[in-house]
Amino acid sequence: MEVCNKTIEGLYLYGIEMSVAQGSDAMGAILDVSDLINEVADKFGYPTAEYRDIANQLLDEVRTLLMDYELPGQSIEGDNVKNYIVKQAILYDNDIGFALAHNPEAVSPYVTWQMTYDEGKLDYYWGKYYSLEENALVNYIERTTDYENIYAVKEKALPEPIVPELLEEKEEKKLIQFIDSEYRELFKIPDGESIRVTYPPEDGRTPAEASCKFLDETHTQIGGTVYHICQFAERMEALGAKYEPVNQLDIITVAPQTIEDSIFFKANREEGNTCVGIVHGSFGNSGEHYHADWNSWENGLYTPKVQSELQSVIYTLRHDMLKDKDSMSAYCKERPEARLPEYATVEAYGFKVETDARQYFVRCTLEQSNPQFIMFAYADKPTPSIMLVAEPPQATKEKTYTSVLKAIEDGKKAPKPPRKEKSKAQHKSKEEEL
Repeated sequence: MEVCNKTIEGLYLYGIEMSVAQGSDAMGAILDVSDLINEVADKFGYPTAEYRDIANQLLDEVRTLLMDYELPGQSIEGDNVKNYIVKQAILYDNDIGFALAHNPEAVSPYVTWQMTYDEGKLDYYWGKYYSLEENALVNYIERTTDYENIYAVKEKALPEPIVPELLEEKEEKKLIQFIDSEYRELFKIPDGESIRVTYPPEDGRTPAEASCKFLDETHTQIGGTVYHICQFAERMEALGAKYEPVNQLDIITVAPQTIEDSIFFKANREEGNTCVGIVHGSFGNSGEHYHADWNSWENGLYTPKVQSELQSVIYTLRHDMLKDKDSMSAYCKERPEARLPEYATVEAYGFKVETDARQYFVRCTLEQSNPQFIMFAYADKPTPSIMLVAEPPQATKEKTYTSVLKAIEDGKKAPKPPRKEKSKAQHKSKEEEL
């Protein structure tokens, strides 16, 4: 208890010091300290009333700072976006901006959105939702401040009247997991998508489709019935029925990676990068239990459309390459041309997976104890010549630049805005990083 008291006292003093020394610049950090105090008290099961009072004192400090802070943009009344009323908004000279909205009936009544003004309408997306107004106000301030500092934009007048477009779903959806009766994952679909159930011939029923709603990690509503995911699996197996996603890809190609593809196997954040995230997967101790973790980039590109296709790609690969440990090993060894020579201590293979609209890059490592794979997912079909940052030979540079200029002259490619000149020291530092 004494250690906890000293820890929380230290956090509180740290929060107060930030309030005094940094003022409004530290509001986000002060709120983080307030949340941390509550987490520490809850984690160790200490009497929480006293600690919550301390945390609330820091929250009061932020409220005081906000009283003297002029919010960016202008106050708005009446814009209704999915029952959230926009209260504050700012638009920049590149037609991108941010909005703060409130819905008193929602579980998380406050939200901040990024928005784009296009063809006379405002499109709201990339929302961050909060239960406390102070958190939403601070996030709105941080998002606008960061954006202005990074892109050197200036505020411009909001259109009159504002005509908000219906909020397009651009945020990541919850994934519904489908398993067999032994808890082996078969596939996942985003919340709201459908499955198809195919019955055996003797059953007499035709294939049926049912929409699915995410309830929690182990429960889903399929059609009008709520199931535990294992209960549904057992029911289907008892009937001899097969279940699979309705949304499946018609065409998918898999090829060994090339030298030019190697840059897409890195967490590269250079200009032109459209990577939406990374899937890390393995097959458990038995080699038959597929398990994958998703790490999404916070760049707004992981839309439900991209998310849905990614799950379709994974489902397709689960039929052969990623079915289980032995299948992945066999798939790789049958394609020696995909072997990656730069891996000296472990067998590693690289593949490029392509759909009509996008590309995915899969690297499989065949460690005997724990074979794994990693997949880099992209929102489009990235071009190596755009993303390749390493210094190429002079002749190649001239050919690449000429082809780009010719495409601009032919009207096939929009010219980029002029870029700021970098000093020789900056170029040298960039080359050293590479």
